[in-house]
Amino acid sequence: MIRQVLLLPIAKQQLFESPLWCLTQIARQESLRWPIETAIESLAIDAERHPMAEEAAAIGVAIRQMEVGLLRESTYRILFAIHEDRVVIYAFRRLTSPV
Repeated sequence: MIRQVLLLPIAKQQLFESPLWCLTQIARQESLRWPIETAIESLAIDAERHPMAEEAAAIGVAIRQMEVGLLRESTYRILFAIHEDRVVIYAFRRLTSPV
């Protein structure tokens, strides 16, 4: 099933303020595709393959996460939920480094 992918305004703001988004815009000028665009688009097809976020149990909502980044290093999490025929992206967060 192909779902519609919606970014909530706060998630869109977080995405646009990230350094990864700036690199995506530079890549567009070079006619390249960066992982963040591909990742967001892929949620339309395979959102259910991603695991539940740690926060899901604490808040009692089925929030899933997808990790994305440059090359093979995940640096951001896309937090989203599946609602029948659509995927709603709630947040775009930077992964924190382990202490």
